Amino acid sequence: MGWCLLVILVLRLDAQLATDTLRLRASLMAARETQELAPLPYAQLRQEYFAWIDTRVQDRRSTSQMNSESRGAALFVVVNSEDDRR
Repeated sequence: MGWCLLVILVLRLDAQLATDTLRLRASLMAARETQELAPLPYAQLRQEYFAWIDTRVQDRRSTSQMNSESRGAALFVVVNSEDDRR
């Protein structure tokens, strides 16, 4: 029952996210699976991220709104390991 509820919550969250947010999240998740990005995939990811930001700036969204959306979509992962603090 618990996993079923989790699936429903994730599906509901995805239904509320903008198409470009879902696309950016998928790209970021794929990039996280690699040790490093080649120049072309990096440039594509950077372009997609800037387009995501540009859309929201044109819509006159505040940085708080953009941060809230990015957190809600889990666009960015915060790593708290000791090695990453050095």
